[in-house]
Amino acid sequence: MPAPPTPGRNPFDHPIGGTRERALTAMATNLRKIPGTTNVRFESSGTGVDEELVGELDPNIYGDGILGVAAATVTLNWWPQPDSDAYWYRIHYHDSSGFDCGWHRHENDHVDGLDHYQERDLPDEDYVYYPFEPEYTNPIGLVWEIVDGRLSTRLEMRYGEG
Repeated sequence: MPAPPTPGRNPFDHPIGGTRERALTAMATNLRKIPGTTNVRFESSGTGVDEELVGELDPNIYGDGILGVAAATVTLNWWPQPDSDAYWYRIHYHDSSGFDCGWHRHENDHVDGLDHYQERDLPDEDYVYYPFEPEYTNPIGLVWEIVDGRLSTRLEMRYGEG
């Protein structure tokens, strides 16, 4: 089993268990409560040692039905950092138009600080990055702040009328 991540290490090498498992389970419970979120499940993240939380967003319900796409998903992950109260996370949206965006906390060279928002219109485009400061610092608060708040607002701006 790989060692847990430390600053400068890849958080995706940290397997699910302990504090991380409790955080992801709480995130799953709360994600299921957001209107329009369906089929919430854990899936392999593609690293071979890591799982992530995935939820499908019903385009006819989520965000009051504003999505103009056939399918949409949101993926969530949480990595507590060893020997501290620090954590990294990723809450990322993808839809069938090719648009994707996400709120992340990890070491990066995109913005000053750890927290940032990123988006791109199509998978072959480069991301555009912006710093952001979350209101919440716990997994449950972040699910509601981002999935029910920031993401819904961003998609209304993208797909809404007007």
